[in-house]
Amino acid sequence: MINFRMIGLNRNGGTKFQPGFFALVMSLGILSISSLLNGFDLVSDILFYAGVMAFIAEATLLLIWIVEGGSRKTCGTYECRYGAFTISSGLSVLLTRLSMDVIEVSPLALATDFALLVFIVAVIRPGLLGKIRNSSRKVDSGLSNYSIAILAYSIALLHSFPDGTNYSDLIAFGVVLAAILSMLVFFRFQRYLLRTYLSEHIKGIVADGSIFINMGFPALSSIFIFQAMQSLQGFLNNASVSFLLLLALGLWIYSTVWYPFAMRLYLLANRTHDFKVSKFAIIFPTGVYSTATYLISRAYFHGLQILSIIILISGIAVLLVILGELVSLHFVNHRKLAEP
Repeated sequence: MINFRMIGLNRNGGTKFQPGFFALVMSLGILSISSLLNGFDLVSDILFYAGVMAFIAEATLLLIWIVEGGSRKTCGTYECRYGAFTISSGLSVLLTRLSMDVIEVSPLALATDFALLVFIVAVIRPGLLGKIRNSSRKVDSGLSNYSIAILAYSIALLHSFPDGTNYSDLIAFGVVLAAILSMLVFFRFQRYLLRTYLSEHIKGIVADGSIFINMGFPALSSIFIFQAMQSLQGFLNNASVSFLLLLALGLWIYSTVWYPFAMRLYLLANRTHDFKVSKFAIIFPTGVYSTATYLISRAYFHGLQILSIIILISGIAVLLVILGELVSLHFVNHRKLAEP
C-alpha cells in the first residue's frame, strides 16, 4: 500500500495534498541548466536524468492518487491550488534543458506541456476558478504565482528557437509585463513584508522557502533581458542597449543583495530541522541566480563566473541536505511504525 502521507498526497485530507513535490523537478532542471552553462556536463546530465525520473515517479503517484479518489475537492487550500502549477512548470524546465542539448524539442512535447496545464486547471481549478475551502489563512499566503511566471518564461524561451512559432514575440512581451508587474507588487508591499519577516511569525513564513522567491524573480527577469538583447541586437540602438543592460544589472544586484539576507533568515527559522515539502522551492531561485550570474559574466564581467559556480555548488548542497532530511524522515516513520 502506498504511503500517501509520506509523499504528500493524502487523499483523505485536503490540506495534505502537496504538489510542491514537483518543485524538486524544477530544482533539478535549473541546476542542470546552470551546470551545463558552467561546463560541468557530467553533473548536468546526472541532474537532468534525475529530474526526468523524479517527474515520471511523481506524475505516476499523482495519477494513482486521482484514480483512487483524489480530486480538486480534497485540494482546498491556497497552497495546494496555486502549487499545482508547479507540475507544469517542472516539465517546462526539463524541456528547456532538453532544448539546450542535441535533442530537438518536438511540437509534441510542447503540446504535452500545454495539455498538462489544461488538465491542472480543469481538475484542480486553482485560483479564482474554484472555491477555496478549509483554509483560515489569508489570501497572501497562497500567492505562489512565481510558478506561473516560470511556466510562461519557459514557454516563451522554447518558442524563441528557430522552430518556434511567429507568436514568440507576443509571448515574450507578456512575460516582460508579468515580471514588471510582479516587481511592482513586491516593492509596493516590501515594507509590510520585511516587517512580517522580522515579526514573531518569522519561522512559519521563512521555513517554507517562500522568501527566496523575492530573489528568484529579479534574477529570472535579468536572464530574460539578456536573452532578449542577444535576439534583438540588430534592432536596438546604443541607448536601448544601455538601458536594458543597466536594468538587467540592477535586477541582478538586487538578487545579490537579497540572497544573504534570505539565507540568514532561513537558517534562523530552521533550527528545529523539521521537514517541509515546500523547502524544494528555495533551490530553484538559487539555480536561476547562478544562471543569471553566468550570463552576466560571459557577456560583460568574466570574473563573476566563479560566483556562479559557488552559487551552483551551494544549490546542489542545499538539494542534498533536503533530500537527506526526507530520507531520514522516511526511516524515522518506519521505525515508529515498527515499535510496539
